[in-house]
Amino acid sequence: MSPEKLAVVVFLACFMLLAGLQCDFAELREAFQSPMRLLRIFAANFVVVPILGVIVVRLFQLDIYVATGILLMAISPGVPFLPLIAGTKKGGSAGLATGLAVILPAVSIITVPITAPLVLPADAQAHITFASFIVSLLLFQLLPLVVGLFIRARSDKVAPMLTKLVVAVLVVAGIAVLFFLVPQMGKAFAAVYGSRGLMASLLIIVLCAFVGWLLGGKTAEYRVTLSISTIMRNVGLATLIATENFHDTVAGAVVLAYFVMQFIFANLIGMYYKRREAK
Repeated sequence: MSPEKLAVVVFLACFMLLAGLQCDFAELREAFQSPMRLLRIFAANFVVVPILGVIVVRLFQLDIYVATGILLMAISPGVPFLPLIAGTKKGGSAGLATGLAVILPAVSIITVPITAPLVLPADAQAHITFASFIVSLLLFQLLPLVVGLFIRARSDKVAPMLTKLVVAVLVVAGIAVLFFLVPQMGKAFAAVYGSRGLMASLLIIVLCAFVGWLLGGKTAEYRVTLSISTIMRNVGLATLIATENFHDTVAGAVVLAYFVMQFIFANLIGMYYKRREAK
């Protein structure tokens, strides 16, 4: 395993372990209280956003690997820090945000192998070895998530201490990933900007916010949470797929560029929601 892939694997595994360790099971139940709301959440994240991604990259006629990086993010929902960025601090629901931080990555283990061949450009699909792809999802996304959930359920004392350690390793792994991919970042931003990929990415991010708000239901706090959580795509998973299957392309760097844009936009829209609630 190359140092680059090792850094990405550790980053994703810590990413998912953290989601499990931070899960509050009392709050997790909130995500399952309404089957219709759960159906809308799944529709927004696993159906509507990938379709919008395909439409937008084709509309802008993007370079194959710029399109691939953007579409990898479109098919990979969920991040473990949703309670911070889409919870009560932003006028949303802490319970729903906690639930989505666990549910979305867990379900994506099933959906990503299905949606990837449907949405990725035909030339990009030829680079993916789906057997190893599925094994990677099980080992580096599902297993750490299950371990985190198990530890949290078994010990309320161990989980907080382990969380601090996982965060520290996550930061180191994240810096290592940046070290390997930053040399490509300039090229990626140039490719994204030069190919109208920047506009395409921003358009998809804005559409994600709108789709989440529209399908969030009548309760304001659920709308806020779903709007922000639909914006935030799983950078760990998308980076793993990109570095494992598109190593000599800008796809991995485009994933990071997309993540930077979605993170900034999610925080801006979160500030807007919070101010509106205060008024």
